[in-house]
Amino acid sequence: MRIKFNMSKQYNLVRDLIEEENFRDRSEMLEYLNFLMESNSRYICVNSKNSTGKTAMASLVTSYYSKNFDSREIFDDLYISETDGYNEHLNNHNVIHMNCKLPRWKSRNYEVYICNIEEALLNELDKLFPTVGVNINYSLWQNFNRVYKKTGQKFVFVFDDWDFILRSDRVETEDKQEYLEFIAELFTDAEYVEMAYLTGNKSISDYTNNRYLDMFTEFELAGEKSRERETVEMY
Repeated sequence: MRIKFNMSKQYNLVRDLIEEENFRDRSEMLEYLNFLMESNSRYICVNSKNSTGKTAMASLVTSYYSKNFDSREIFDDLYISETDGYNEHLNNHNVIHMNCKLPRWKSRNYEVYICNIEEALLNELDKLFPTVGVNINYSLWQNFNRVYKKTGQKFVFVFDDWDFILRSDRVETEDKQEYLEFIAELFTDAEYVEMAYLTGNKSISDYTNNRYLDMFTEFELAGEKSRERETVEMY
């Protein structure tokens, strides 16, 4: 699991991808996301069983929005550069990118998993806003809200493979329920969320029966036999 603000790793991944011979420009998705930014429809989930494709899309989102590095050399040659709002949003947002997969899952349990997420996010928040700091007596969402109230800074959340823990047969049903509540608490009606972009293996409704996270609009990353023909289609 890796959690960072404004990750340059995603920039490097996208830069390598665009140099591949079969690269397909999918940056039209960014135009749609720019339109949704800070609206009530700012919650997006892209689903696919192809982990490479959805991870590439998540990296594209992070590379475009993230502060602290200049990704113009990538995006100036893509479709998004010709659209309204391109310069307004390019490298102009606080992005939290999290790969939710845990490679050595056999040695872990759910409690360790969720504690790692909370601790990592709080540590990164403390590093980025040292004058505000974090309050260990507050929940995760309360700390994000506290930073927002004191600084006015909002966040773009990119969670790749957000449903990894929900697909694991090593996790008890009650722990999966707790994880859904954790994600819902972090995002629901949160003023500090500029956008939440999740990628998953299955539809959110497969896990929640529309009890949680019903604010998300879902898309499917669909392909026609070859990866270069993958497209993003709304459910």
